[in-house]
Amino acid sequence: MPDTVSKSWFAVLALANPETSDYSGKPQEICEQLRDAWVGTSDTRTGAWAYCISKDGFHHAHMVLEDSKAMRFSAVKQVFGTAHIEATK
Repeated sequence: MPDTVSKSWFAVLALANPETSDYSGKPQEICEQLRDAWVGTSDTRTGAWAYCISKDGFHHAHMVLEDSKAMRFSAVKQVFGTAHIEATK
């Protein structure tokens, strides 16, 4: 993907093996860890996180990541490197 610039991103992060993932705990705790990874100390970032388990048992998180400042795809990828990420409109 070219280094697209956007203020809003949609991401899906596979959590196929929560025991060995960078994020661990109960679903709510994992969503809080993902939130903290994105927001950090920024006062301009926000988002929404949902922990899901598919009917086949695949653990993953859906995320909408937003910032009042536009940022490049590469900057978002640095935070969630293994996630599938797309700019929203």
